Amino acid sequence: MTEVPTTQSPEDEDVSVPVGRTLAELRRDKGLTGSQLGRLAGMSQAKISRIETGALAPERGDVERIARALDAQPDVVRRLVDQVEGRHNRMTDWRMTASGGRMSQMQKEIAAIEDSTMVFRLFNPIVFSGLLQTAEYARTYFGSVVEVVAELDGAGGPKEVSTAVSARIQRQEKLADPGKQFRFVLTEAVLQHLVCHPADMVAQIHRVQQLAAQDNVSVGLIPATTQLAYLPPHSFAIYDGRVVVVDLTNTFVVSRGRSDLRLYRRVFDALEAQVTEDVNPMLDRYLERYLDLMRRTG
Repeated sequence: MTEVPTTQSPEDEDVSVPVGRTLAELRRDKGLTGSQLGRLAGMSQAKISRIETGALAPERGDVERIARALDAQPDVVRRLVDQVEGRHNRMTDWRMTASGGRMSQMQKEIAAIEDSTMVFRLFNPIVFSGLLQTAEYARTYFGSVVEVVAELDGAGGPKEVSTAVSARIQRQEKLADPGKQFRFVLTEAVLQHLVCHPADMVAQIHRVQQLAAQDNVSVGLIPATTQLAYLPPHSFAIYDGRVVVVDLTNTFVVSRGRSDLRLYRRVFDALEAQVTEDVNPMLDRYLERYLDLMRRTG
């Protein structure tokens, strides 16, 4: 993945010093308390403290507001912003574990990103995206994750799966917000895979049909006969062009880097251009398939 070059030169100050520490030093040099700086920058004292201590990774806008409130020189502001951008250009590994509540915690971390997102772009080539899943479909999905990673990471159990499912279903409350837009792109393979019991697959397809009827939800399906413009190896989600989250077998990889965002947006747009205009006939066809399978298997 191409890295975005920074504007740093060898003469620049040591960028190994954390941004928060530099801002704290600037604040102390100005003789300001955290509360006073918070009022000047329009932020809470708690947020200022978390940025300074490194407990919160600041966004570009946060750094600019704080540095300018401290009357920092333009070259200092630029250096700090470049430092933040350089950090964002590195993908962060949110390692998934089968124990210790990590799966459910990851659901909460993603939910925190989603809370401030207005436009969601989500692609999945294998299974229904998490925001579309029914509880039983999600339960099967998380159960398979626990089974796969438990050998390497310790024993996971039904309680962890149930907690992760609850957290995922709670995230879906955002779908009812008319101010948020959701654009799902899926391949036909998502419908072809018998992830759970046929009766649960029927309920899952009904769920997608209901959501696709909402004004703020778009569900696009790429037919299996389509020659894909790009061969996608994994699912991913783009949040407002600010954050991209890539879903891998045992982890989520997160980036706020401009080059990563441009790349994944280009891939998403290419795939979205290949969806069928009317998904209902395809959904109805697989609905009948699973109804028939349900009748034959009981």
